[in-house]
Amino acid sequence: MTASNDSTIGNTIPAAPLVMNGKYRLQWEEAQDCHVLLYPEGLVKLSDSAYEVLSRCQHPVTAADLIAQLQQDYPDAETLARDVQEFLVHALQHHWLITADQNSAKSESQSQ
Repeated sequence: MTASNDSTIGNTIPAAPLVMNGKYRLQWEEAQDCHVLLYPEGLVKLSDSAYEVLSRCQHPVTAADLIAQLQQDYPDAETLARDVQEFLVHALQHHWLITADQNSAKSESQSQ
């Protein structure tokens, strides 16, 4: 998958780098026996693949670069690109991920 010149990929995923929303934190939860996404109101249990994707978004990364990295690490995963795109849409809708420019704008407004 390559990034388009448009501001989105597939009309739903921004071409801009994505990063974890600072309101959320990834963590291994012993009691749940899985990785979770913690936020002030609770937690979300994550599958191994969801954790793998989100853990790679600790620093800004484009969807295209993320998928390329994952395809390199998991060359036998036939539906990887489609699955990752679907998950990214889900993560963006739930605000687990935001664009890096949203993140920096939020940081600037908090420091003023």
